[in-house]
Amino acid sequence: GLISHAHRRLQTVLGWALSALAIAPVDDSDIAQHEALVDACVRRYAKGGRTLLVVDEAQNLSADVLEELRLLLNVNSDQDLVLQLLLVGQPELRETLRAPGLRQLAQRVAADYHLRPLGREETVGYVRHRLSVAGGHPDTFDGGALDFVHARTGGVPRLVNQLCDMGLVYAYASQQRYVDVEVLRQVLV
Repeated sequence: GLISHAHRRLQTVLGWALSALAIAPVDDSDIAQHEALVDACVRRYAKGGRTLLVVDEAQNLSADVLEELRLLLNVNSDQDLVLQLLLVGQPELRETLRAPGLRQLAQRVAADYHLRPLGREETVGYVRHRLSVAGGHPDTFDGGALDFVHARTGGVPRLVNQLCDMGLVYAYASQQRYVDVEVLRQVLV
């Protein structure tokens, strides 16, 4: 299941987790919701599967909501992982997890990876790959435009995506088939 676009106003995560995992509790009480989650995870595990809950933008979650996520992991026993949690977020998530009140959650982190900015060649390959996967021509951005994208974004994928998306919109609006440096400069004005 995927909880995307987590935000600070999120007060509780159980209902979102159930929705993401397509689990319907018998009623809206906290007990019924928790039992539905546990039952579904255990049933999946008994059939040889596991349940994975992915939380995107996890850096936006409050300490209380992160603690609630940790408590959901109590479904697991010492040897059986019936529910796994994948937190995806900006670098601020690492800082949040270092807070003393979240020590128990941090202790449960089995793997941790920080995506570093892309180099120039990686940025070029990344943009061309994304264009190809979307059905576009991989050379929609000329070489100068790709150099500009890398220089302006520092190779941070999220920023690369934003600048390239806007570049495509601007090029389309001006009926250009290709994105060049001038189009990208207009985006940043």
